[in-house]
Amino acid sequence: MTASNNATTIAQRWATHCDVSLNTVYRWAKLHGWESGRAPRRDRGESKLTDDMAYMAADIIKKTERKNGKICRTSKGAISMMERNGYLEPGAISESLMNAHLRKLGVSKRNLSTPTPHMPMRSLHPNHVHQVDVSVCIQWYDRKDGKMGYRVVSSHYYKNKIKNFKALVGKKVLHRYALTDHCTGLIWVWYYNSTGETTADLIDFLYRCWTPKQDAGYAPFCGVPEILMTDRGAAIKSNAAQQLLANLGVEWSRSDKKNPRRQGQVECAHNIIETNFESDLFEQKAWDSDEMNVWVDRWARKFNASEKHTRHGHTRMSLWSTHVRDHLRLPPADFETFKLCGLSAPETRRVQKDRYITFDGRPYMINHGAYLAGDSIEVRFSPWDFPRIIVANKTRNADTLYLDPIAQDDYGFDASANVIGARDADGALIIKSRHRTMTQAAVPEMRKAREKIVADGGMKRAHEYDVPDIEYMQPHMVADEIDVPVAAPTFAVRDAVLIVKEELGGAPLDSGSIRYLNDKWDGAGTVTRQEIDSAVDEIISSAHGVRLEAVEN
Repeated sequence: MTASNNATTIAQRWATHCDVSLNTVYRWAKLHGWESGRAPRRDRGESKLTDDMAYMAADIIKKTERKNGKICRTSKGAISMMERNGYLEPGAISESLMNAHLRKLGVSKRNLSTPTPHMPMRSLHPNHVHQVDVSVCIQWYDRKDGKMGYRVVSSHYYKNKIKNFKALVGKKVLHRYALTDHCTGLIWVWYYNSTGETTADLIDFLYRCWTPKQDAGYAPFCGVPEILMTDRGAAIKSNAAQQLLANLGVEWSRSDKKNPRRQGQVECAHNIIETNFESDLFEQKAWDSDEMNVWVDRWARKFNASEKHTRHGHTRMSLWSTHVRDHLRLPPADFETFKLCGLSAPETRRVQKDRYITFDGRPYMINHGAYLAGDSIEVRFSPWDFPRIIVANKTRNADTLYLDPIAQDDYGFDASANVIGARDADGALIIKSRHRTMTQAAVPEMRKAREKIVADGGMKRAHEYDVPDIEYMQPHMVADEIDVPVAAPTFAVRDAVLIVKEELGGAPLDSGSIRYLNDKWDGAGTVTRQEIDSAVDEIISSAHGVRLEAVEN
C-alpha cells in the first residue's frame, strides 16, 4: 500500500469516527502541519464560483433565519435553488467548494448565525449604575394552606411568560426582584407574591434597596444611583415609577429590544440566587413568602460579605463600602415621603412681578437674574430636604435653583421685606433692593456697545428712508351699477278685479269678463301686477273680436 493510499485510509477512518466529511479531516490535518507532498494543480486558486455568486448563495441561506437564530437552508439547498433559476450550471459547483468559498468570505452558515459582537461597559464608582430585573419564580409558590410548595415545570414552559401557564392565570405567583450594583456586583433580592409585576411592588423594592437598613453595620448598602438600567416592563414605564426616578434625580436607561445582554449582570444574579439560595429550599422549605424573605435577606448579606468577585478580586460589600463615601445620596427615610416622589409631578408656575411664586401653599422668592417676571418655570419638590423646591427655567436654559420657603412674621409678611419708615443710625431710609434681572444687568453693556459702534453718539440719518421706485397701476374709479332684485307687489283677487275694471274704463264688467276672471283666478290667494295686465289684454282682445264679428254680420 502506498503512502497516499495509507493517508486516505487513515483520513476515511477518522471521518467515520468523527462523523464528518473527508475534506474536513484533510482540512484539520493541514491546520496541524500535514502536507500531502503532491505537486499543486496548475489551476490552483482558480474557481468557477465567483465572489458575487457566493454572496448570493449566502443571502439565500440568510433569508431562512428564524427569530430564534436557527438557519433552515443549507449550502446544498442554495446551490440547488441557483441551478433551478439558471444562475449556476447543474453540477458545476459542489457543496464542499461552496462551503469553502463561504468560509473564505466569512459568510458561512456558522458565521451568519454568530451573535453580534457586544461592547463591554463599565461604571465609574459604586452607586453609579444599578440594574433591576424581575423574574417569575415558577418552581415555588404559596399553597392554599399558606405554606410554600414546589411545582415541577416542564421544559417547554418559558418562565418569564405567565400567559403561557393556563393554570396560573389570575393566580398569585412568586416574583423575584433582583438589584445589582454594576461597579461592585453587589446583589440585593426580595420576593413578592402577586398576580403580576406591579408598580407598588417595584417602588417598595427600590425603597428597601436604597434606604439604610436597620442593622446598617452588617448591611450598609443604600443610596440612590445616578442611572437605573431595566428592561421595558410595564411597572417601570408607569407614570408613578417615572416620577419617582425623576424626583430622585435618577436617569432611566431602558434596554433595547432583543438585547438581554445589556442587563447581563442582573440576569446572572438571578442564576446565582437560584443556584445558591433557592436550591437550599429543597432541604428546608419556607413556610411562606415572609419567611422566605427573611432567609434571602440573610443569604444576601452573607454572599455579599464573603464571596469574592472574579473581576475585581474583592468581596462585593467591602468594595462598595470603601468607595461609596463621595457618591452616597440617601432618599427620604419615611416610606410615605418616598412614595410621594412617585405621586408628585412637576408643576408649572409663572414668576410674578414681585419675583414670588407659591408651591404647596408656601411662598418662595426667586432672586436670580436669569428668571424674569412673567417667565413660565417648572417646579418640583426636593425629596432630599422638603419643603425645599427645585426650580428650572428651560426657556432661557438658566441654572437650576434650590429654594427654601421665605420666612414670614406673625402677620404673614416676608420677614426680609423693607420696613416702612425704617432708618439706619445715620437717619437714612433702609431700602433693600432685589437682585438685578438679566435685563437690568444688560443695560450698561447695551450703552457701551452703542458708544463703541456709534462714535458721535447719534444717528444722523434716522429719517432718511429708502422709498422703493415702483409705479403702480391706477385703479378705475367707476362705480358699478348693482341690480337689486325687488319683489313684485301682489293683490288680493277682489282688488285685482277692481283694478281690471278701472283699466277698462270704469264701466261694469259684462258677464263674460266676470266668468273669465273667475276661471282664471279660481283658488288663487293673490295676483301679481303682471297677471292683472295679462287679464286686461285678454278681455280687450276678446271684446274687439266680438265687435269685429258683429260688424261682419
